[in-house]
Amino acid sequence: MGAGEISISLTEQEQLLVEMQKLAQHSGELTQLLKEAGEAVSAICLEGQFKDRIINNDQGTISRFTLKAQTLQTLAEVLSIQTENTYKSMIDTDKMLAMQVVNVILNEPGTNADFKLACEQDPNAVIDQVKTYMKENK
Repeated sequence: MGAGEISISLTEQEQLLVEMQKLAQHSGELTQLLKEAGEAVSAICLEGQFKDRIINNDQGTISRFTLKAQTLQTLAEVLSIQTENTYKSMIDTDKMLAMQVVNVILNEPGTNADFKLACEQDPNAVIDQVKTYMKENK
């Protein structure tokens, strides 16, 4: 089990979907970081060589990299949706959703140590319990 993630057996299609969703998430985080960096640099560097070369230069601006990151994010989101639609009949979407829920819970600071231990010892049972709970409480 990785840091803050549950590890269960997945089909190749499910693993592909997980990876596509991670790519979409990480590209969104990259976009946000680049946007924040550009704003911070603009606020600090009101004039001078750095601003002329990095912020005002059409060939290498931070905003250009941010735009490219946004394009990557959009592409990753589209590919993730396309992957899910393509393999819908081969993917247990309830299992995928339960896995995402468990991963969110594992990353919460106040998560019970017994829950974390249960995830380490029998992750499939935890996923099955979450799936059952979600179906019963729809």
